[in-house]
Amino acid sequence: MINKKLRFQIKALDPEDKPVQLSKDDLEFEIRSPLGYLSPEISEISEIDGNIEVSYISTNPGEGTIGIKYKGSHLLPQRIKTEYWDVSGIVPFWLALNLDFGDGEKEYKISLFGPGVRGSWFTGKEVNFGIKFFHNGELHSVPIETIGVIIKLENKGEPLATICS
Repeated sequence: MINKKLRFQIKALDPEDKPVQLSKDDLEFEIRSPLGYLSPEISEISEIDGNIEVSYISTNPGEGTIGIKYKGSHLLPQRIKTEYWDVSGIVPFWLALNLDFGDGEKEYKISLFGPGVRGSWFTGKEVNFGIKFFHNGELHSVPIETIGVIIKLENKGEPLATICS
């Protein structure tokens, strides 16, 4: 959920499943949201078993990742994938593209959001989605005449219809 404090805990156990004392100074977290890195708040919540709590707030819905380092080395072979849904309960889909809207080519992050992006297709009801364009983390206005949408409908890989606007 966006604009809410999100938390997770780190707990280390030795081969005999006994707690290992961790220090927050030995851990480094890279928490990435759709529009950039977030600043985590790290606290030691138990001096007995060494639990570390990490909290952060994501202000942008979409997909993100969490990377964890222990004493400078990656703790996990790959980053943990996260999803931040918007108020409608949908996780937007994000793309990064270089586009030219008449003012020179720039890198944009594009958010496709709404029930028509991830789900509700099986309801048999009309669905919709929106598109937002961001440049340097700021919402960017795009002339509507420069946007075209192509929707391809398939069933088990077989094309059913193509809709263009």
